[in-house]
Amino acid sequence: MQEIVISLVAGILGGNAFAATFKKYSFGPLWNSFIGLLGGAVGHKVLQLIHISFENSSSITVSILSSAVSGVLIAAIVGTVKKTVAKNTAVVRRSSLK
Repeated sequence: MQEIVISLVAGILGGNAFAATFKKYSFGPLWNSFIGLLGGAVGHKVLQLIHISFENSSSITVSILSSAVSGVLIAAIVGTVKKTVAKNTAVVRRSSLK
C-alpha cells in the first residue's frame, strides 16, 4: 500500500512540475494533478511488471523517479495532444469561415 501511495504522489509532483515548467501545456492545477496521478499509476505498474519492490532504499528511489518521470511523460503527451487539437480546430474554423 505504501508503494502505490508513494508512486501516485511522485506522479502528481511530476505532472505539476512539468506543467509549471511548460505553461503552454498546463491544464490547471487540478487536471495537472490528475494527469500526474495517472502517470504515477503507470510508473507503479511498470515497476510491478519488472518485479521491483520496496525492499531497500534504492528501490524506493527508483520508484519515486520512475513515477515522477511517468507523470511528466503523460503530462507531456496529453499537453501535446491538447495543443495539436486546438491548433487543428482553429485551422478548421478559419477555413469554414471563408
